[in-house]
Amino acid sequence: MSGLSLYEGRGRNNGGSAISDYYGRLIFSMIAQSPHDPVKFSYLRKAVVILAPFSLPSEAVLRNWQSLLKLCGAMILATCGTSERSNPDQLPEGGEYYFSIFGDSRDGNDIYSILQNRSIAVGKPLAAIHLGDMISTPKSTEQWPSFVSLTRTYFESTRFYPVIGNHDVEDARSFDLFLAAFPQMDTTGYEVESIGECFCIITNTEDLEIRPGVIGPTQLAWLEAQLSSEAAQKARFRIVFTHRPLFPQHHHRDKPLQPVETLHSLFQKYKVTAVFAGHEHSYSRIEKDGIHYVITGGAGSPLHADAGTDAAFYHYLQVSYLKTALQLRTIDHTGKVHDDFKIELPEISDSSAE
Repeated sequence: MSGLSLYEGRGRNNGGSAISDYYGRLIFSMIAQSPHDPVKFSYLRKAVVILAPFSLPSEAVLRNWQSLLKLCGAMILATCGTSERSNPDQLPEGGEYYFSIFGDSRDGNDIYSILQNRSIAVGKPLAAIHLGDMISTPKSTEQWPSFVSLTRTYFESTRFYPVIGNHDVEDARSFDLFLAAFPQMDTTGYEVESIGECFCIITNTEDLEIRPGVIGPTQLAWLEAQLSSEAAQKARFRIVFTHRPLFPQHHHRDKPLQPVETLHSLFQKYKVTAVFAGHEHSYSRIEKDGIHYVITGGAGSPLHADAGTDAAFYHYLQVSYLKTALQLRTIDHTGKVHDDFKIELPEISDSSAE
């Protein structure tokens, strides 16, 4: 996946409007209520994207699978090549840009809206990342359409990258709904992205093949393959996005992502620049063996009071690429900057001089 515009595949006649709550909930209900069928589900994922911009004939049409598939075919032809979205490889003049990171919004839509609005008030982010817990209740057919509609209001033409949280996925059915909300997401829930000069990895800490809170052998092998790749090692910065943190500092301090030592050693070996996580509804950052571990979980969920007022506040991160450094600002819902620091690009030794 090269990033996605929310409900990608918009047609010419949508007038820029977000998906109808009625049709969005209807499609999600069909996914939730029907037996798990990969063929039907793949068409429903397309339907979420394709049908969104149009006025549909009737509820009966959507409830009839044969009619739905015919309608999908017609809509694919009607929308082919018309999606309006930003080009993730097209950098602003001067080569400097920023991207926004949110974590744990759940049902705090008012705060999430304020933070999104602040994110775009200073310009157009190259990308927006949500570190998981986008909704409160896994398998909810009401909350996913609402989240996507709200997010698209602000980031309609910005690349949006979702990370799976424990409130988003708990079983195969809730994973189906997550994939329906983000049709271009890899079906493993983890993948590689490039955001400008940053090589980025999205992990899945809720992997159903093992258990929540554990990165299993398959994903670990994939993770090392990506980090050791030529693309990763040539990138100026290597960034990992995850929901559960390796080194929780507050509410979940006794429940680190596992296997924590293996993961940290892997990140150290391949010179990962920073790891961004959510899960704790607070803010913290530490540096361990040259890796910056940042927890940002203040996008709307109830704050974890045990973190203290200095850490438990609503916020998002603005990460600016400055060619030789990443500048990170932690900004709260009032616009106050709580933290401002730079991660300098390590000096590269000239091996030819040795």
